Amino acid sequence: MDERLFLIKTLLRDGKREEAFKEAQKIRDSYWRSYALRWVAESYEREPEKALEIASKIEEQSIRDETLASLSYLFSKNGEFKKAIEAARLIKNQFTRKKAFRSVSNLLAIAVARGGTEIRLSDLKLDERDLKELKPLPHGIVYKDGKLMPGATLHRIKGGRFRPE
Repeated sequence: MDERLFLIKTLLRDGKREEAFKEAQKIRDSYWRSYALRWVAESYEREPEKALEIASKIEEQSIRDETLASLSYLFSKNGEFKKAIEAARLIKNQFTRKKAFRSVSNLLAIAVARGGTEIRLSDLKLDERDLKELKPLPHGIVYKDGKLMPGATLHRIKGGRFRPE
């Protein structure tokens, strides 16, 4: 293990991301450099372009795929669904890519449910191709006429009070 990893964690904790990035690039061992770059990329979760740029520099494929899956989740959590899908599409490992798309669709479903009403794909900066990657949609969410919406219909029940016997 490289002692720079501790320095990088400290720099990231202190908000010194550019310094952490420079230190990460100095690590000679590609495995540990990849881990350090993962941490730096994830620290840019609110700046998707920069996060993806740093993730692309990760040499170890398995660490790059896990980083992209993590970024996909973080971008979704921040409402950046288009960037989340973009990150997931870059994942080479089929299982990890499918897992990333599932987390995006689950967080998208939560966003739709919280809104309680329909959301146009265009409002999310998504298109039909993006939606194909996210299918099957989570239970309770439907897609119709270019909109995602809660799929359950609530019916009022008339009658008296419930009396257990």
